[in-house]
Amino acid sequence: MPFSSWVTTTGRGAFLKRSDPSHATSDQGLVSVIVPHYNDVQSLGLSLRSLQAQRYRPIEIIVVDDGSAEPVYVAAAQCCEGVAQLVRMSHGGPAAARNRGASVANGRILVFCEADAVYPPDYVGSIVAPIERCQDGTVVAASNVGRRVLEETSTWGHRYAHVLYAAVDDAIRRGLRRTGAWAYDTRWFLASGGYREDLLVGEDIDLVERVVESGLKVGYGGDVPFEHREPASLRNLFRRAYRSGVTSRFRRPLLVFLILAVVLLVGAWRVAGFGPTVGCTVLAMAVAMLADPTWRLVIGFSTRSGSIGDMAVATAGRLVWIAGYVSGAVIKR
Repeated sequence: MPFSSWVTTTGRGAFLKRSDPSHATSDQGLVSVIVPHYNDVQSLGLSLRSLQAQRYRPIEIIVVDDGSAEPVYVAAAQCCEGVAQLVRMSHGGPAAARNRGASVANGRILVFCEADAVYPPDYVGSIVAPIERCQDGTVVAASNVGRRVLEETSTWGHRYAHVLYAAVDDAIRRGLRRTGAWAYDTRWFLASGGYREDLLVGEDIDLVERVVESGLKVGYGGDVPFEHREPASLRNLFRRAYRSGVTSRFRRPLLVFLILAVVLLVGAWRVAGFGPTVGCTVLAMAVAMLADPTWRLVIGFSTRSGSIGDMAVATAGRLVWIAGYVSGAVIKR
């Protein structure tokens, strides 16, 4: 769908602005593609092959190994040989890895990619176009809309990811949600300090907010969706959420608040005459769902599309994610 047919000028998606094509330049400068990697050589190989096939030239590919185990790092080095520059660092998370890659990049535009994703040949050219076409320097970041599940199956984990991607893209197109940008003018990125490394969730949104607050623009590169690997089963989805919880900044006061809320709700349920086990389960699930903006987003999208199946998948997926995340955050204490 053409950008002009759905771009909004109000709402949280209003920052998406395409630069005037009449200002296009013929110069294509070097673009640095930065790929953080951590303990997943098989996926990294697929990602690098797709980046090698990009039609945009010239590009340099920089892989930042974020503290992988020694055997994995050796395998990653072999995978990068003749394809990408490999930089090694101690484990600091994806934001730190992206910043490390930017510090050694030579390109005038940075494109941040994922080690567990596969990119179509026009991806890099599409996403950097708004920055290249802007002659007055006001567009310093760019994004695209569209993501698909890599090697998608009919399993519940992949069905959940499919619905989630569709709901998020719909919200962005309707101006209800901002998205992170994945291409940046190198000078602006370095001057801004890059990604906040203390944020393990939402660091991409934070950087976009800083662009907007500075009075500059985030451009839109077009619908060139890439494919991202997602957990196929709800069990693996729980494991991913658990790992996120373990590494989260989950604050103790928030944990205490959640426990007190559950106790109060269970007490109210018992006063109403129901058993404590049933009450705890039902009320905790209800509170978790209503408090979760992602669940509300996906349920709203599924309601408009009239799919009861999508509603069930979204609810199950979010419950599993919340349970895994909270478990990881609590157990690490």
